[in-house]
Amino acid sequence: MPAGELRYPSPPPTNSTTTVDDEAGLVWAQIKTEAKRDAESEPALASYLYSTILSHSSLERSLAFHLGNKLCSSTLLSTLLYDLFLNTFHFRPLSSRRRCC
Repeated sequence: MPAGELRYPSPPPTNSTTTVDDEAGLVWAQIKTEAKRDAESEPALASYLYSTILSHSSLERSLAFHLGNKLCSSTLLSTLLYDLFLNTFHFRPLSSRRRCC
């Protein structure tokens, strides 16, 4: 492979019976696979990748964790925000939202 060229595996074939949730699960699995590979090759990033991606079972949980940590303050704890975001995603899952464009 020439220097600077990145090679990614081909996405699995999709068919008309594949649901948005199935596709989201495949994307999340790919994200976790890449994060694990990166954590193994860059030990300095391992803790960050584990806490933000690898320890979460879904994109929604990872996103809720990340947003909670970014938006927290001394009066609004990250754990409270995490629960708030998870509840929001539960009642209106990311996979059910309309895509623009």
